[in-house]
Amino acid sequence: MPRDESNMNGRPLSGTVQGRHALLERFIAAAHTTLLTILTSLFEPHEEDSRNLLMGSHKLEKRSSSTLSLLRYPRDPKSTAQGHNKHTDVGTLTFLLTKQPGLQVLLPGRDGWFSVKPRS
Repeated sequence: MPRDESNMNGRPLSGTVQGRHALLERFIAAAHTTLLTILTSLFEPHEEDSRNLLMGSHKLEKRSSSTLSLLRYPRDPKSTAQGHNKHTDVGTLTFLLTKQPGLQVLLPGRDGWFSVKPRS
């Protein structure tokens, strides 16, 4: 669900979101605060112009291409399904909240994808 559509101006929300809109809005605000904190820490004081350019792209009042995906993969021993389709995230930062393995990253200067272990 795109961030800009979390407030649908009276349009119906999906069944998953209905009744949980306030929780979703709190999550979006907390994720946004976390994003800004991380982005701020990435720049040295002399890189203020670059920091301001990137931070300006992440204002809550601006239109956004941020997307929240809720994916659930129930365990089925008979299934050969691999979960979500292979893809590359397109945003500035990805939050992955899971206890199951599956995330892989492509590191600059290295060949191939590497698995990332979930943290406790």
